[in-house]
Amino acid sequence: MYSTRRDKFGDSRPDLLMFPPCKTCKVEILPKNQEALRIYMITRQQYIMGFNGPIDINHMAVWEMIDRLKVKDPIKVFERITHCARVIISEQMKEGKDE
Repeated sequence: MYSTRRDKFGDSRPDLLMFPPCKTCKVEILPKNQEALRIYMITRQQYIMGFNGPIDINHMAVWEMIDRLKVKDPIKVFERITHCARVIISEQMKEGKDE
């Protein structure tokens, strides 16, 4: 999702390809991810919750926004949003176990 990560570190640091190195870094979003990011930011509070926290993003909410915004490639955007949500949930679960 971040354009400069691979350019700067190549494949030698796969841990840095998805996330910026710090929480205060401003990253450049690739143009192909702009629509997915916009919809994710709108629907990011729409998680399906389990006993231990979020399980997945609500697909109905995501599809509703994809339809309302008349996205050109809805399947690709949906895949990017759900991938992003899974990565974020996974990271949250790791942080919860560390505490």
